[in-house]
Amino acid sequence: MSIRNTVLFPYHYAKLTYARLTAKKAFSECEKYQKLLGNQKIRVGFIIQYIQSWSKVKPIYELMKKDSSFEPFIICVPFEIKNHKLTVNDGSNGVYDYFIENKYKAINARKNGGWLNLKKLRLNYVFYSRPYNKVMPKEYISDNVAKYTRICGLLYGLHITKDIMPTVMNNDFDKNIFINFASVKEEADYFRNAYIGNCRKGIQHSCFYGIPALQCMFEKGESNNLWEFARNGLKVLWTPRWTSDMSLGGTSFFELKDFIFDYAQNNRNINFLIRPHPLMFDHFVETGEMTAKEAEEYRVKIDSHENTSLDTKKEYISTFWESDAIVADVSGIIPDYFVTGKPIIYYEKNPDFDYTELARDIFSVCYIAHNANDVKKYLDMLASGNDPLKEKRKQKVKEVYEGLYKTSAQNICKKLKELAVK
Repeated sequence: MSIRNTVLFPYHYAKLTYARLTAKKAFSECEKYQKLLGNQKIRVGFIIQYIQSWSKVKPIYELMKKDSSFEPFIICVPFEIKNHKLTVNDGSNGVYDYFIENKYKAINARKNGGWLNLKKLRLNYVFYSRPYNKVMPKEYISDNVAKYTRICGLLYGLHITKDIMPTVMNNDFDKNIFINFASVKEEADYFRNAYIGNCRKGIQHSCFYGIPALQCMFEKGESNNLWEFARNGLKVLWTPRWTSDMSLGGTSFFELKDFIFDYAQNNRNINFLIRPHPLMFDHFVETGEMTAKEAEEYRVKIDSHENTSLDTKKEYISTFWESDAIVADVSGIIPDYFVTGKPIIYYEKNPDFDYTELARDIFSVCYIAHNANDVKKYLDMLASGNDPLKEKRKQKVKEVYEGLYKTSAQNICKKLKELAVK
C-alpha cells in the first residue's frame, strides 16, 4: 500500500464511520419526533424533481389516494439545482407546472424566495424521485430530513448490473434511508450488507418488492403522438446513455450518431425516434466531448430528416408501446421496455459487467450488438419481418413479471402500514 493510501484509507474509514453514527443519531431523533406527531393518517411526501421518474412512484401515490389510512402529498422541487443552489432565478418551477397542468394537487417547494418547511407537513414518510443530496436544496438533503421524517428509498430504475450499485446507491444519501424498497434481489442484499448493523437492529430495513413503475407500463397510457412523423414501416427507438465512462456502462452515441442518419437515409421505410438521456448533451458539453454548437446542430439535424425525430417528452410509456423495437444502451429503462414484448437490440459497451439475475433473464432473449455493423444486421433482420426470438421473449416476459412485479405498490403500502409509529 502506498503512503498516500496508508493515510487516505483511515481517513475515509473514519469519515464513513462518523457519517453512519450521525445517521444513527438522526434515526433516534426521528423516532422520538414521530411518536409526538399523533397523525390520524399516515402522511407521505413524494419529493418530485425528475418528472421522468414520476412513474416509478405514481402507483404508490395512486393507491394511497384510495386508501383512507394514507394522506399523500406531491412536493415539487425544480430540476435546475446543482450543489444545493438553483441555476435559474426567474421564480419558475417546471416540475410544479407539469403537475398542475396534469390536474394533480401539488405543492410548490419554492416559497417566497426560499423553500417550503417540510417539517410543517408533519410527514411520517418521504420518497425522493432523485436520491442525490447535491441536487437538493440544503433544507431537503437526507441528513436534515431524516431527523424528523422516515426516508423511503426507491430508485428510479431497475438495476441492470451489480457494478454500478456503489455509484447509484451512494452512502451520502442512503445512510439516512429508513427503509429501502429494492427493485432486484441484489440491491436488497447490497443495502442490507452496507448497513448490516442497523438492519440487524431494525433501525434500517431492506425489502425486495420489485418496482412499481412496471405497473404503469402494463397500463400502457394515452398516446403522446410522438410517432406522427413516422411513415409506414419499422418504428425504432434509440436511447443513448449520458456518459462515456465505461465503469457506468458507456454510451453508443458517438459510435451510432452518424450511422443512424445514414441508415435512415438509405432505408426510408424505417423511422427513428431518438430519446437521449435528459442530461446527455449538457454532460458531453461539460466534459468537452462536444461543443454547445455541435450539440445544438445535432438536435437540429435530427428533426431535419423525414424519418428521424427527437423525443424530449417527460414520459415515455405510450412511446414504448407504439414503437416496434429499441436500440438501447445499459439503462434502467430496459426492464420497462421489456414489458412490451418487443425486440430489444442491446448495445453492450462493457461485456465484463456483472449483470443482475433479472438482467441476465432479459438479455437471454435480446439481440446483443457491439458495433454499428451488428445494429445494422439486426435492423435489417427486423425490417424484413424476421424476429427469431419473438416467442421466447414473450414467454420470458410472463416468467419475469408475473406475480411480484405486478403487486409492488401494494406490498410497499402494506409494509409502510406495518412499520407506522402507533
